[in-house]
Amino acid sequence: MDRDKLRDAEAELAAARLTTDEPRIKKAWAAVSEIEGKPECPNGSKPVIELVHKYLDCSTACLPHEEFVRLDSCSGSGQLGFTVRGYDYGVEVLVPSEDDITCRFHIRDQFPALADIMQLARKLGCTWINFDQDGEAIDELPYFGW
Repeated sequence: MDRDKLRDAEAELAAARLTTDEPRIKKAWAAVSEIEGKPECPNGSKPVIELVHKYLDCSTACLPHEEFVRLDSCSGSGQLGFTVRGYDYGVEVLVPSEDDITCRFHIRDQFPALADIMQLARKLGCTWINFDQDGEAIDELPYFGW
């Protein structure tokens, strides 16, 4: 198996997943499947791996209070340029792909602590970050303790 081709195909699949472009997603999945030697799913259904996501679970206080408040107040609105879902005890943030330079620069500029957490999440292979009021502090991240 060609590791470089697989890495590139997986990167394209990750980028495609962040869009609503179903043909692009199917094409990217087919490319990964071909390299891995796995058959495509019948009837265009999604493979189970496509439905499993890894979360980085951490405390809301891993963010400065002002960053958390801005995320929470804009959750679900689409105003931020990246996906944020609010819930009673925190927010979930979709980690943009490494290839989405515009989004990454916007986040770095507007949410510097979140950008560092996203970098850690990418390193760990996480698709989402869950900021929960009962979540744990993480050694690799600052803790703002608000």
